[in-house]
Amino acid sequence: IRDIMSVTLVPYGNAGEKPDGQKYIFECQHGEQECLGNMIETCLINKTNYAFPIIFCMESSSDVIKSAKSCVEIYDPELSWDNVMSCVNGNLGNQLMHLNAMK
Repeated sequence: IRDIMSVTLVPYGNAGEKPDGQKYIFECQHGEQECLGNMIETCLINKTNYAFPIIFCMESSSDVIKSAKSCVEIYDPELSWDNVMSCVNGNLGNQLMHLNAMK
């Protein structure tokens, strides 16, 4: 399907951001869990070439957050979950999410 279309995933939705020093604080329409899911997906897009199937796996489950680690293990077993969470909880994830807000 890559030969006939280009898809850009932008995990952000109907969220808002406000600057807080060198970082941003994000507020999601459906609360903190939605923001966490967006951040995990944002970091996956940055960390792996398998982001699309991993995110599809996550979004197809009944609990996006709880399924994230197992979806990563299925589609990219070489990707460390600690690496993903380091992005989620660090400056990289914050800056990537800001770029999503700009899009």
